[in-house]
Amino acid sequence: MPCTCRTDLEAKLLERFKQQHPDTQNHQLEITGYALVLGETPQEYPAMKVIATHTVTSKAGRQREKKVTQSMIGHYCPFCGTPVTTSPATTNQ
Repeated sequence: MPCTCRTDLEAKLLERFKQQHPDTQNHQLEITGYALVLGETPQEYPAMKVIATHTVTSKAGRQREKKVTQSMIGHYCPFCGTPVTTSPATTNQ
């Protein structure tokens, strides 16, 4: 991503984590929720897992919960709103 929000936030959160746990060592922190999308150029996008549940009734009348899991990929930084990539229409102007 063109912005530095992720690395800046990771650094701030890691510093806070170190302050909260001063008697421990080897502090590490990573913000997850990003996906590497392969295309013309591999690009990292913010990604979230979306889990939706609903109750279905079988033909026999028995009810059970059904879960549907999908992935959602954003085209903007969730922290600053910067576009992940520049569209070709924008670069030609």
